[in-house]
Amino acid sequence: MTDFTLGYLARLASWGIAAALVQGGLIWLSWKVWDRRTRHLSARLRYNLLSGHIAVLLALPVLTVLVLHAGFAGMGPEISRSKPPQPLAAPLIGAPVIVALAWLVGIVAMLWRLCVQLRALDRLVLARPPLSLMRVVRGLRGSKLAVRVADVSSPFVIGATRPVLIAPRGLEACLSPAERDAVLLHELAHVERRDFGWNLVLRVGLALVWFNPFAWRLYRSLAEEREAACDALAVARGASPIALARALVRLAETAPGAPQVAMLLSAQGALTSRIHRLLEPAPAAKGGALAVIAVTALCLVGPVLGAVGQVDRTMADVYVASAFGPVVRIQARDPAGPFALKIRQGRVIEASVQGAPSRVVQVGQSVTLLGTRAPSLSLHVSPHGVVTWEARRKG
Repeated sequence: MTDFTLGYLARLASWGIAAALVQGGLIWLSWKVWDRRTRHLSARLRYNLLSGHIAVLLALPVLTVLVLHAGFAGMGPEISRSKPPQPLAAPLIGAPVIVALAWLVGIVAMLWRLCVQLRALDRLVLARPPLSLMRVVRGLRGSKLAVRVADVSSPFVIGATRPVLIAPRGLEACLSPAERDAVLLHELAHVERRDFGWNLVLRVGLALVWFNPFAWRLYRSLAEEREAACDALAVARGASPIALARALVRLAETAPGAPQVAMLLSAQGALTSRIHRLLEPAPAAKGGALAVIAVTALCLVGPVLGAVGQVDRTMADVYVASAFGPVVRIQARDPAGPFALKIRQGRVIEASVQGAPSRVVQVGQSVTLLGTRAPSLSLHVSPHGVVTWEARRKG
């Protein structure tokens, strides 16, 4: 891979990062408007709506980069190039490469952090639960669910394909039967919704946009909606809202005992907001439909940023010099006669002098054309297809 190819990819990444910040702000604003309009709806619907916002936030920068690249690729497989007003600078010197490297380092750091959290879950010392707890779980439609106990403060579910319910030791001693059943029904809701696996997928996606504060704000809101959706599903399965609210308060009084990826019952979401939503359904909002439509439509202009980036002449030159670039066709003449070149990535792949094929001798950017019916011609060929030479005399 040449320096110019790396430089072009770095510029694409830098443009995508800039676009992600702008688009992230628009999508966050869209959710804030939707949030006010949908507080009376079910937590499941709000979770799905917010998931759609995050999916768009992750997809728009990719789409922007594709639009930007497609604009340059639209030059075609072969172009004619005239001399630009300025020479092409070295592609690996400048802010785009620094930004791209920082982005890649951040991705590695975020994925490493996720692996550390998963490793911490794997190191938990698990034990078989009491028979009484197993009977309760089986009675709550959890007959196929593996159950273990550990030194944690709150129950949670792990495992994307084979879920396991991890319960604190002595759970039955610290909660009343109604509170215990409500908590277990909440965790069974996580299993039914496959939240652990979806949360892992989302964490990997967020690693790609780790620099975007709007993405993490939406993620925190999604965690709240996920817990509220499981609360609602637990109540629909027979849990007492009051008992579940009391259990939340009791479990929140202890410090979290597992990594964030475990989705602890007492650690996810704003506790006060969850209790209010359990006990006091929000009234329907009135008005504002036009604002909702306007803000959502604004997010759809995100890919236009890719078209704006195509006005960067320097980036276009770097594209031509990269491995993605086209063949540059040169038709020129001097007093000694015409000559033609085909150049790709600064290498002359075909040449003719006065219509006759010419032998090409190239060392770096210095090229000599050896013809049979004309004197040799010395050229300087730039990576992006600009040719300079000393004019030959007629004759």
